[in-house]
Amino acid sequence: MEIKCDKCGNQNPLGAIFCRTCGEKLEMKEMQPKVVQSANKQKMSSFMLRQLISLIVFILIALIGVGAFLKQDVPVYEDEIAKDVVVKKQKYLFNRLNNVARYQKLKKLSLSEAELAAVINYDIKSRWESEEGKAAAEEAIVVPQEFYVKVLDAERIKFTLRVKLNRLFETDLYSSVVYKIIPDEESGVAKFELDSTSQGWVPVPTAASMTIKANFKSMLAESDKPEEMIKQVASVDLDPEAGSIVINFVQASKKK
Repeated sequence: MEIKCDKCGNQNPLGAIFCRTCGEKLEMKEMQPKVVQSANKQKMSSFMLRQLISLIVFILIALIGVGAFLKQDVPVYEDEIAKDVVVKKQKYLFNRLNNVARYQKLKKLSLSEAELAAVINYDIKSRWESEEGKAAAEEAIVVPQEFYVKVLDAERIKFTLRVKLNRLFETDLYSSVVYKIIPDEESGVAKFELDSTSQGWVPVPTAASMTIKANFKSMLAESDKPEEMIKQVASVDLDPEAGSIVINFVQASKKK
């Protein structure tokens, strides 16, 4: 690019101060609009880029927010479980997990996905439908509504909890946890490792997953201690095709 001299019309190289032909001082008038225009284009491009990034971030946040409230693909259980079966298996399960003396000889308990869900739902509803539970529900922000169980594979089981939000939105929120169950031959007690968590269909980062895990723990009765209950489980046999769950309990060592 060159600069034209206003006096003699000679073209001078860019950066020259005086005309090489007549010595007249060169003016940068012709260059200024182009330089300003170029700078404005750069500023506009930068602004548009920032706006685009902000829009993308906003859309992602909106999708995550909406996704957290959308209904998950929860299991649909074909057979309704008879109440007497639910009550019986609930009594066996929780008394054995709490190591109640008369149930200590129980070696294992077989349940279907529907039965385990029904047992836990029966336990949840019996508490929240009591007089104390109804009073607490009026003040609670989150009230448990429905529990779902899904066997994913031979090692992993998924629990989903639908809760009602009493504040602001007054809607349902779905939370899920997936546990990997690993038998520990050394201790003789199964390990329940948290494999993943999600809010709605949105995966929850590891740092925030403990809140969801705590929500599931809070479903258990105040007298129940999850850590102590797990110590009564030696292993769990999962069959994803049949949707069956067999809990093998720890057996007391025989005295010599």
